[in-house]
Amino acid sequence: MNLRIIVLLIIISLATIRGKPLGATIPQEMKASTVKPNELRAVKLKESKPKVVRIKESKQKKVKLKAADKKAVEFINSSLGEWIIEYSASKDIDPFLIFAIAERESGLNPNAVGDNGASLGLMQIQPRWSRERMKRLGVDNLKEPKGCVKVAVDILLEYKGKDSDLYFVLMAYNGGVAYAKRNMNTPSDYAVKVAERTVELNRLYEVAE
Repeated sequence: MNLRIIVLLIIISLATIRGKPLGATIPQEMKASTVKPNELRAVKLKESKPKVVRIKESKQKKVKLKAADKKAVEFINSSLGEWIIEYSASKDIDPFLIFAIAERESGLNPNAVGDNGASLGLMQIQPRWSRERMKRLGVDNLKEPKGCVKVAVDILLEYKGKDSDLYFVLMAYNGGVAYAKRNMNTPSDYAVKVAERTVELNRLYEVAE
């Protein structure tokens, strides 16, 4: 084959390749996407939108109190109860101990009279044993609840100074120091119940607050 024929064949081959459609030379997987620009934008926006997580708020369950507990909580939340909390705390005495004693002694009644007239007021103080104390504290009427509480707190502080054991203090308040000393190894029912009620009233107050 001479040179002219070879050149002619090359020219014919080049012309044939140039005449083919562009798509015929591109693999199927390389062709342009058929997704329209607006559709693509919508897809992207939908995919990037964050999910909103709603947290269900939990409501505090209301506690149904027994009649005695409801009365105690109402007393604690009264203006007198608030004063007792402040005054007792200032004297380093647990306020709920005062409430427990008052509940046990008088049923939270400031006008209560017990022991055939010997014990008076919210904390059931006996005037015959407390005249000097009342005078020192400026208390002349034990049916006035704040004055009665002041006397009771002062008595508790005196017994606490003799022995910090709670059962001793409660037995001394209820029956005197000699009685408390005799029963140190076997706390009285009064001491145990008042101590337990002190803890219980504290918890009731926190739940019902």
